[in-house]
Amino acid sequence: MNVQELKDALIGAGWDSVTLQLAIDTGFKCQYCDLDFFSSVNAYDSIEVEHIIPMNPGSDEVSNKTLACHTCNKMKRRWNPALHPKAGDDRHRLIATAKEHIKEKRAGKAKKIAIEKSLAKQLLEAISKEK
Repeated sequence: MNVQELKDALIGAGWDSVTLQLAIDTGFKCQYCDLDFFSSVNAYDSIEVEHIIPMNPGSDEVSNKTLACHTCNKMKRRWNPALHPKAGDDRHRLIATAKEHIKEKRAGKAKKIAIEKSLAKQLLEAISKEK
């Protein structure tokens, strides 16, 4: 199959043409954390079109969109990389700035999870001992 036939096959499988182009641009991975969207059902179902600059003041143009997993999209939310001094207005720099912001948020969340995981484990052990 040639490129167009492969694109047509994916569109026939349910991919929107804009989402497909964004997926091609990101290598079918999350723009921010590199999650491979084909690595699992959960990863596949987490695909979201994300506005690099949030809708207000950002636009709904394809140039302001990328693909992100649900987690990265949620972590970024309405955070605007264009307001960060080193981002500028270049798409690649905006994405890099957003990626850095999300990486920091993920690190903070990982610490929180580690603490809660330890507490949950201790709780389950304590409950087990009381039985």
